[in-house]
Amino acid sequence: MADKVFVYIDHYNGQAVGASWEAVGEALKIGAALSSGVTALVVGEGVRRLAEEAITYGATQAIVLESAELKDFRPELYADVVTGVLKQHRPAVLMMRGGDHLRSDSSDRA
Repeated sequence: MADKVFVYIDHYNGQAVGASWEAVGEALKIGAALSSGVTALVVGEGVRRLAEEAITYGATQAIVLESAELKDFRPELYADVVTGVLKQHRPAVLMMRGGDHLRSDSSDRA
């Protein structure tokens, strides 16, 4: 069965933003209520390690979208990439941390 709960792992300079791990914890609670696992979604360049780290925080699997084109955060591009994953997998819930001056654009667009 496909996971119904996805969580976006936000990062900067190769390090996950701490709120992303908090989002994984909350996603696990929602996943338990839905009898579902949690899929971490990691977008960027050189981010595979962050996907592995998300598994250690409890995600059941990870989708990694890596490309040199994704090295620097660009809201339109990231929103397109995330939207493509959402259309393909159709999760019931997408968890994204909020309140950031840069990253909030992608959650608005996705």
